[in-house]
Amino acid sequence: MNHHETLCIKTNTSSSFNARYPLSRRMVLLGLVGAAMTACGQNPKSSIGSSTTATAIPSTTTPSTNQPLLTYPNGGWAVSWSPDGKRIASGRHGKNNNLEIWDANTGKTLLTYTGHTDPVEALAWSPDGQFLASGSSANTNSNTSTTSIQIWHASTKQKRLTYSAHTYTITQIAWSPDGTRIASAALDGTARIWDPLTGKTIHILENNPGQAFLGIQALSWSPDGNFLVTGDYSSGSGGPYPPLTVKVWDTHSGKASLTLDTPGAALAWSPQGNTIAIGQGQFEDHSEAAIHFWDAISGKKLGSLQAIYTVLSLAWSPNGKYIASGGGDTQAEGSDNQVQVWDVSRGKNLHTFKGGLTFVSSLSWSPDSTRIVVGSAGDMTIPVWQAIP
Repeated sequence: MNHHETLCIKTNTSSSFNARYPLSRRMVLLGLVGAAMTACGQNPKSSIGSSTTATAIPSTTTPSTNQPLLTYPNGGWAVSWSPDGKRIASGRHGKNNNLEIWDANTGKTLLTYTGHTDPVEALAWSPDGQFLASGSSANTNSNTSTTSIQIWHASTKQKRLTYSAHTYTITQIAWSPDGTRIASAALDGTARIWDPLTGKTIHILENNPGQAFLGIQALSWSPDGNFLVTGDYSSGSGGPYPPLTVKVWDTHSGKASLTLDTPGAALAWSPQGNTIAIGQGQFEDHSEAAIHFWDAISGKKLGSLQAIYTVLSLAWSPNGKYIASGGGDTQAEGSDNQVQVWDVSRGKNLHTFKGGLTFVSSLSWSPDSTRIVVGSAGDMTIPVWQAIP
């Protein structure tokens, strides 16, 4: 077995689980503090209008590890596939801070949202596909910059609500599976569970209370919505730091039910509910780059997969059979970084996608578990790859 394939775990597919502040997440990933990613969905019933600001370039050749199915020309740090599988949303750094919704098959731009004045760091579809929640960073070059999460309609662009409880850059957003709550993580050291209708905060969660310079970098809901996992992480700069942790929270009481003494650069809860995947690695030399799997109830470590680069993004396929990991060299934006797709039950690396990526900031699967869209740093294009035939 080579260094790309470390024997992992057998998943039970039948089980269920009923420094001071760096103000940009991009700065964090470039080496000042840490990293993250995830989104979920069900069956929406909405459609959106048309627009024509950009068109992707479909591939005319057989898909390979270096040839995406299509390439969307406008770059995106944050990406998310719609629950109906027809659309992809992407949020930008760089030339502008727009969000775009585009056709997942043709790459045609359907809608552009211009509500954010600062770089878009995270986004997530509501489970019914009608709304998007998008979060921004705090721009250190602007006296008027504010960190916020905006909820807006995916067909009309009408803003429904602005949530401004976080004081520093948003790192991740995820709707609860039933759509009644939103969890958000930020570099202010907190994760918050809140009501998307009223904007009222329900719970404030802290992995390391009193250590706000350790931002919450990743979070993921359990499939039944009863639990939330959060993780903090550090690149090692500006320490020493207190012990880094991953915590599982009861989302109704707001109390921690499980603490894992491990950093959490990226987190993903399996669709079956029995396993939590945690991405890790050292930024300096990518040593310890791996995906570790933990039992979601007992906290027992189940196994690991050795990755090529520090794992900054993770996403389970909706059918629970595969996991995609994205990483990269955070010190070199021109690096040929990679996305790896794994068969979890066999511990086998099925594909490694390259194609001139800078470090991978987000990943999202199509609902049918066959394709992956990849967000990355800079003003790069967005590739869509065929992960599973």
